[in-house]
Order: sequence, then structure tokens, then C-alpha cells
Amino acid sequence: MDKSKPKYAVFNPAAAPPCRFFASVNGCMKGDSCQFRHEGVGKVKQAPKKPTSKRGPCHFYQQGQCRNGAQCSFTHDDGLNDAMNKLSIASAPEESDTILTRDLLGPFFAIDVECVATGKNYLDRDVARIAVVSENEATVFDAYVKPSKPIVSYLTQLTGITARHLENARSLQEVLIDLKAILPKDCVLVGQSVDKDVEWLGLKEQEDFREIFDVAKLFCMPLPSKTSATKIRYFSLRHVVKYLLDESIQESDHDPVVDAVYAMKVFKRFRYLHESPGHRQAVLQTLAKTPQTPSFAKRHPVIDGVSLVPPQFPFE
Repeated sequence: MDKSKPKYAVFNPAAAPPCRFFASVNGCMKGDSCQFRHEGVGKVKQAPKKPTSKRGPCHFYQQGQCRNGAQCSFTHDDGLNDAMNKLSIASAPEESDTILTRDLLGPFFAIDVECVATGKNYLDRDVARIAVVSENEATVFDAYVKPSKPIVSYLTQLTGITARHLENARSLQEVLIDLKAILPKDCVLVGQSVDKDVEWLGLKEQEDFREIFDVAKLFCMPLPSKTSATKIRYFSLRHVVKYLLDESIQESDHDPVVDAVYAMKVFKRFRYLHESPGHRQAVLQTLAKTPQTPSFAKRHPVIDGVSLVPPQFPFE
């Protein structure tokens, strides 16, 4: 392994940004544990030796968030690896049997929904745009929807939707007639947390579609816990696309067509990930060790006085 590259760049080297200290006069003091790419002519500054005794397990390392590497004064144990080895991708065996299976047959369609705010609470939302792409990533449906309730905010920074987009939009009931006409009743709906989109649209299993496939569950993994309760970590579509496909999405507002396309890309590429334990371990380690990609809601918890997160959401 090329030690000039940061650990999280092993799976995807191009994703690591350059280290701004490596080429400086003083050099980079983190050496091989640096989370950034060492390129060009530079030097590694020897960090002062620290006491060999450590102060217990590193909470950040266990969550894949420690930036200090070997220089960390806390212990980097393998609690994360042990937890990952003990549990499968899905949190329950029945989910693994019904969702992550080679027997799941198409046709497959990826769906994504964008909503506007009809109140100040984070749950006050109405559907404003629906996008569907086919298995070959072609857009087969893209329609704006006029909410039945008064709009408090278009959440334009998040959705990209403005008043102009909804001027001639039809009601959800009218749009759903067209949507159901293009969706085969035996199709599988794919998406990131697709169950939420299905709920927003009021689509019914075995009536409007056969079943759903949530791509978020492809990469869910257990977190170390001091209690018997198991905590599951999920990765955002943006994070998965950035570090596994080496592409950027959702840098500004969300486009449901783009999100649906990349949900389909991820589904097709990693659908059978659970069949290769070694590959699965490498992928999950890559996602866990790379810097977290903050969600839009974390970066902008309030827009136009509208809350984008639950009241108990922990900001970090």
C-alpha cells in the first residue's frame, strides 16, 4: 500500500484532498496517519513523542471520526471491526432474506420526491416534485405538484423549487394518475430511504408496485455500544456517491432526477455486496473512516423560519 496516501484513500485515492502542510516549511507532522493526500515534494515533520500509556478507548475512532491517527492520545482498539464482523449488513435476518437477495427480480425503477414546507415544523411538508428513472438511468417521469395547503416556504436552497415552477403544476391526485400509468404493478421501487417517498405519495404495495429496495440498507453497519442495544449507522447517498463512485451530488440544492439516477447506480453496482464479505468489509471501512459528509439539514437547520430537523437532533 502506498503510504503517501491517507488511509481512507485506499479504496478511492482521488477522493482525498491535498495536505496543505506537506509542502510547507514546517512539513506535515501527522505522517502516514494524515487524512489528506501527500503529493509533490514535501516533508514529514517528526511529531514529539507522547507517553506510551493511553487514556482509554477513543470515542471518535470507534465512530470512524478520529483525525489524529497514530498521534491520538487515546487507544484505537478494534471495537468497530468486531462489531462489523458480528452483524450482517441488515439489522435483522428477515430483512437480509427479503431485501438483499439475488432472487429479487425487476423491472426496477428509482424514485425520489422533493417537498415544500406548509408549516414551521420539520414534519410540515407537501409533495412538490416527483422524479422516476428506469434501470438504464433514463428519466421516465418528472413532474411538479401543486400542494393542497398554503406554502410557507419553497425551501429553495434545498429543493431548487421556486414559485415559478409550481405556477402551472397540477394537484397530487392528478399527477399520480400519470405516475401510476407508467409504473408496472410488478415493479420494484428503488431509492434512498424509498419508504418515505412511497409514504408521501400514498402508493400501495402489491397494488401500485411489488416491493421496495432501500439502498441505504446496503451499507448500514453497527456501531460499538456499551449497552446491549445495537445502534445502526446509515450513510447518506451523497456520502456513498462521493467516496465509492468518486462523484459529487447535492453540492447545492437537491435535484430528484439526479438523486434517483445515483440511487439506481448505487443499487446496480452494490446490490450483491453482501455476497463478498471481504469486499463488503473494505467498502464499509472506507465509508466509516472517511470524513462525514454533513447533510444539508445539519449545515442549514432552519430555512425561512422552517425547521429541517427534529427538536432533539444533535448538532455537531
